[in-house]
Amino acid sequence: MATTTKKAAAKPAEEGAQQASGGGRKKLLLIAVPLVALAAGWYFLLGPGAGDAGGEEAVAKKPEAGEVLSLEPITMNLADGRLLKVGLALQVVAKPSSGHGVTGAVALDEAIAFLGGRTYAELASPTARQAAKDELSKRVAERYHHDVMEVYFTEFVMQ
Repeated sequence: MATTTKKAAAKPAEEGAQQASGGGRKKLLLIAVPLVALAAGWYFLLGPGAGDAGGEEAVAKKPEAGEVLSLEPITMNLADGRLLKVGLALQVVAKPSSGHGVTGAVALDEAIAFLGGRTYAELASPTARQAAKDELSKRVAERYHHDVMEVYFTEFVMQ
């Protein structure tokens, strides 16, 4: 009987050790899984490409403003037969990439093509003029290979 008692006593001790080590694994998993999830979240939210590094790249990509090239005002016909006298100024980047330089001929050509197709009613309100200026700026920038940042209206008279 003594041998049976020793075996019986040994079995609960072994089971307790197995349960303790199994319980330790469960506790380890309960702690490790959330920590790994937090670390992964931190990496994706605050890791490479986030925060200051991304902001510096965005600032570096924006070109520096250079001179403003004022053009002589021109008078053109609008689509409805009325007249528009418009003066333009071009905000040129500090270091043009195309190497061709910026002259006013291309901008004036684009202004005539774009604004000449509009009517008095389409350009009468301040909101409509701002929308036309924004679209003209976009078109002129493309024609100058983005060596022009923005177009300003220095004169805008419709009759």
